This record gives sequence, C-alpha cells and structure tokens, in this order.
Amino acid sequence: MKRKIVIKTNTKSSLPAGVSIEFMDYLFQVMNEYDQTLKGLKNR
Repeated sequence: MKRKIVIKTNTKSSLPAGVSIEFMDYLFQVMNEYDQTLKGLKNR
C-alpha cells in the first residue's frame, strides 16, 4: 500500500471579527515595503 502526503494551499479563508479587508491590504503593503527592515529586526 502506497501512502502519500498532499499539501494544498487554502483558497478560502475568513478574517477575524473586527478586521477589515482594507486593514489587511494596508498591512501587506507595509510588510512588502519594509520587508528587509522587518527581517533585520527578527534576529535582534
């Protein structure tokens, strides 16, 4: 009997109560803009 592990990305998700899509869009924008700075702070 062959066994396998399948990993799939989640295409459906919901935001926690009180978090708007506009906030998430802004958060991703900031994270992308300051990606290198945030990565530099990770190991401090």
